[in-house]
Amino acid sequence: MKRILLIVLFMLCLFSYCFSQTESYVLQSDSYETQSESYEPQLEPMSDSSSSDSFTEAEINQKGDQTINIGLAADYAMYPRKLGWGGSATLGYNRNLSSTLAVGASMDFNYFRTTGSNIYYMVPIMAKGIFQIAFGRFEIPISVSVGGALESYLDKVYFGPIAKPEIGLFYRYSADWSLGITAGATVTPQIYKDTSQNRTGTAAYAGLTLRYHF
Repeated sequence: MKRILLIVLFMLCLFSYCFSQTESYVLQSDSYETQSESYEPQLEPMSDSSSSDSFTEAEINQKGDQTINIGLAADYAMYPRKLGWGGSATLGYNRNLSSTLAVGASMDFNYFRTTGSNIYYMVPIMAKGIFQIAFGRFEIPISVSVGGALESYLDKVYFGPIAKPEIGLFYRYSADWSLGITAGATVTPQIYKDTSQNRTGTAAYAGLTLRYHF
């Protein structure tokens, strides 16, 4: 009987010890969770204005920057006189050599109405050299393009040289996009074996251009 009582007392003591250890562990866990919940990392919110204006903190154009340009313009042929108003669309690519110099290429599609209500078409493919000035979010690119142009009028087709000086004013409204106005001229000499047929066509244009920067 005494042995049974001793065994029961031993079991009660063991159970009491285990229960006390378990309760202590639970209390420590609750304390840890409370400390974890009370800890909140202090993070400074990012200012929208600082992120949107970050690209203006340094030079707006840098070496290696690239752009894709899409433009529409109204054209007016100054010579020959039988051509009048027309229009043009431009797709171009530029790459910066420095903050002020860039090179690129472009393909245009031009058309002019004639006095006889016909259409004269021209598709120039050109290489371009650009000098650009930037102040704040504004850019002034000055460029000269040279290349070849496929010209078509009625049943006549001609391929000859073309030159295209241009100046623009752009506003960089984000790091990736800018919008601007452009104005310039196209000069298209036509050279034949019969020198009496030689002529040089000239036209002026003005339009809008959207540029994607990457």
